[in-house]
Amino acid sequence: MYFFTENCQLLCVYLLEKTIYMEAQIQFLQKIRNLSQGLYSFADELSEVLGLSADSVYRRIRGETALSVDELLKICRHYKVSPDILNESETGFVNFHYNLLQNEDDFENYLNSFLQSLQTLIKAGKLAQIIYAADDVPIFHHFNFPEHATFKMFYWMKSVLNMEVFAGKKFAYHLISPNLINLGKAIYEAYCHVPVIEIWTEESLNSTLNQILYYWESGLFENPKDIAVIIEQTYKMIDLIQKQAEVSSKTLNVKKTDNFLMYHTEIQIGNNCVLVTAGEQKMVYIRHQTFNTLRSTNPNFCRETEQWLHNEIRKSMPISGVAEKQRYQFFQKIKQKIDRLANKINQ
Repeated sequence: MYFFTENCQLLCVYLLEKTIYMEAQIQFLQKIRNLSQGLYSFADELSEVLGLSADSVYRRIRGETALSVDELLKICRHYKVSPDILNESETGFVNFHYNLLQNEDDFENYLNSFLQSLQTLIKAGKLAQIIYAADDVPIFHHFNFPEHATFKMFYWMKSVLNMEVFAGKKFAYHLISPNLINLGKAIYEAYCHVPVIEIWTEESLNSTLNQILYYWESGLFENPKDIAVIIEQTYKMIDLIQKQAEVSSKTLNVKKTDNFLMYHTEIQIGNNCVLVTAGEQKMVYIRHQTFNTLRSTNPNFCRETEQWLHNEIRKSMPISGVAEKQRYQFFQKIKQKIDRLANKINQ
């Protein structure tokens, strides 16, 4: 009788532990589902990752079959998450993902991931939103002007990412692949179809102007005449953003969409911070190493970031829509900085 009772207890412990494990597995796969791009069904996506049939995958999703260690590692590697992702909401630790950018192919993949993320947001429709606290001009705007975009890409890859292919070279348009410029343009056009709130300071353009000045003073333009074109397009970029803010829309040639709200804060932002929302899913992007980004879907981190961003908005002055005087004064100060740079170079 004692032997029977002891084995019943062991069986109960085993069943309890198995139930807890399976519940954890279900929660784990639900978190992974939230990270998927949504281009096709999660089961099909997981089937491809694990090399299993749809039925086998569904049994794992429902918690009827346990994931093997090998399967768990495959999932973590594919979705670039830590196995302890379930503990994120209960601890002070946050898992981040970032792109390793070492060559032009990495850079192109980085831009492609931007485009795919924006296309996913477009599919989410009114459930999608981007809130961008802009210590620098939001990266998307640079891509709308080809020569300006070429300069920015060259600067990022040569001076920030230190790619060997650009070592010892001066800026020239032909050094940047047309494919990268076209990809950047596609990113900007996709950005124009996603509802966005941007929070700027009067210093948001400073880094770009400093980059142009640094290259000029360092003799890093292969053709000195190119700098005039880049400055002109920088001015056009700011002028276009002002017009977009005036109508609260990034698409000027269509009916007003109210998909662009802009705020001016007098508080230093300190770093680019972006909150992306698609329904219940949220992701935070933070600038890393000047150009790259760290991103996380940690629920607590996203929630606290969202609260911080909304607090920044409450403290900021709206400069889109009817705020005509405030908008004019804000953009005039930025345009005057561009004029001062142009005058300095033309002396």
